[in-house]
Amino acid sequence: MNNEDFQIIKRNDFAVIINGEKVPTPEFTREGTSNFRLTSDFILQKKCYRCGNWFNVAKYKDNGWFEIWKEDEYKKSLKTGLFGSYCTQCSVLKKSKNNTNKNSDDKKDTVIWDCDVYRYVMIQAVLEGKSKNKYLNDTFKEIMKKKPIKFPLENKCE
Repeated sequence: MNNEDFQIIKRNDFAVIINGEKVPTPEFTREGTSNFRLTSDFILQKKCYRCGNWFNVAKYKDNGWFEIWKEDEYKKSLKTGLFGSYCTQCSVLKKSKNNTNKNSDDKKDTVIWDCDVYRYVMIQAVLEGKSKNKYLNDTFKEIMKKKPIKFPLENKCE
């Protein structure tokens, strides 16, 4: 299909032309209008945030919009528009990347920094060509060498 086979949903004009009539698009298209388009088969598609490919999210038929759950399976509920920003392939890839670090010994924590300390850490990390996490880990390892704790520590975090 070439670009003439699609209608891009424009900002501030939440409608498409179907059979010569202006039809309002589903409510969820208001969030990211440039990420939606309508095919000549009246299928509403969303653009994948990661790869840029278009995937089907709804079809206009019988004077209404129907969510596409699977090929040729439609449901009338379009109030939520709970469509992700990724196509199926990128969603699977994203989930597999997120799961790779779960078996790691790395631990996560939230730290609330004073503004000046945060700025210092960010600048030092850039000056040393490191990520913020790498810089902090290296800095604390140096502190641990200079000021070891006197009681026994196990090597592994739990």
